Amino acid sequence: MHDIVRQFNDISDRDLFQSWQDEVRLRNLLRTCAATNVAFSEVDHATVDFLYRSLYWHRRPDFFQVLFINMNNLAIYKWLNAKPDLTREFLTDLPYLILETRPDFRQLRFLINIYRSEYQPEFVRIINVLDISICKELFKRTANQDLRTVLRERLDKMQKQSRFDYGIKISPRTKSSYSALYGDKLDLLLRAAITLKTSRQYDSLQPDHSRRFAALLEAAGAVFEAGLIEDSLAILADAYVNYLDHNRTVNFEQETVLFKLLYRLLRRIIPVYALIYKPSAPFTAALSCYRRYFGLISPEPASLEFLKIYEIIQEGMTGPDQNIMAEIGLKAAVVKDYRPDDVFLTSLYDGSQEPVPDLAQSMQLTALERMRALPHEAFIILEFLRLTEKIHPGSINGLNLLRDYMELWRWVPLPIFLNQSVIQELGFDSRTRRQAEKLLAESSSSAHSDFKDFFARTYRGVL
Repeated sequence: MHDIVRQFNDISDRDLFQSWQDEVRLRNLLRTCAATNVAFSEVDHATVDFLYRSLYWHRRPDFFQVLFINMNNLAIYKWLNAKPDLTREFLTDLPYLILETRPDFRQLRFLINIYRSEYQPEFVRIINVLDISICKELFKRTANQDLRTVLRERLDKMQKQSRFDYGIKISPRTKSSYSALYGDKLDLLLRAAITLKTSRQYDSLQPDHSRRFAALLEAAGAVFEAGLIEDSLAILADAYVNYLDHNRTVNFEQETVLFKLLYRLLRRIIPVYALIYKPSAPFTAALSCYRRYFGLISPEPASLEFLKIYEIIQEGMTGPDQNIMAEIGLKAAVVKDYRPDDVFLTSLYDGSQEPVPDLAQSMQLTALERMRALPHEAFIILEFLRLTEKIHPGSINGLNLLRDYMELWRWVPLPIFLNQSVIQELGFDSRTRRQAEKLLAESSSSAHSDFKDFFARTYRGVL
């Protein structure tokens, strides 16, 4: 961008037609320029007029970003300050630029000089996204009583708020011992709390609901990864309803991106929720959840159909018979239509009644690959291998599946993922067996009471 501006300043005005052609060429170049966060050391009114003609009517957010980066430049400040209508537009967009770039006070000093009483509605929205340190600096340096009143109200509100957000202290802390499938649980919850705090800032920026929705999707994902399945689903359900009620200003491209994110989150969260809360009929529970809370979202068929495979596996666990593997194979054939290249489904569809050498190891690797992306599918694959061991003892010799069940339990410490039956059936390795029994013992003792209390504090009243 610097080079384009320099070329504009070098245009000779001796030949009016040629200078006009040169400017048109440079405008087109500027509109395809990727960099808009460029600071100019020297610029005059003519240059700002050129930037305005080039960007305002074609890439308005980029033009406002150029202004924002350079507002401490006197020429640009004077140029904008002389145009009240454009200034109001700029101030309307400014909260989004602040949230995206997180500037320090030096980049926001111009707010003191540009403030006018007629801009107060725009300034209220700007100040609502500033942190307490910047508000204090602005309050200390401005003599305008109207601006000081707005800043004082914001400071009073922030100072009344606790240093805790949703039960989490937003400050550096020592390493915790809650490491699980997706990382440290407290780190994940801290990330969720900060993101929820950001979503509150977007609440003051109506009618733009897309950014708030995106922030809530991110928070729900972090809460899910921390092992709070029901809470993550509740956040999504609430955000989804709110978004549908207020999405009239969101364009089609934005909405497509947001719904893709929601779709991916739901295909991870809902099946796990159904397995935990309705293990006897998870498919029906998951489908009902989609229809009841996310009516416009079509579930991914294959991921949901895996739950039917799980239901057949559970029938085999209670009373295995010679036809159970054939039933699983028939169901796998249906699911395979949606995923022709799925290694696990292909193995089931093979229809073999006897264990195939090395097949169990291949399935375990498939489960490990899906553990983070689609944990319910990983769990169902592990359950199939456990059923295989029940029907054909010795078929999974050498595979330490118990460690994989323990990994799921550390993520969500519930009996579905680890119980005495699983330990007895898969505890071939004595060391792993002792570790699993210790985990179960700790779950019923006070060893995890602090984390349970943390859960309660964190999510009291959030939803």
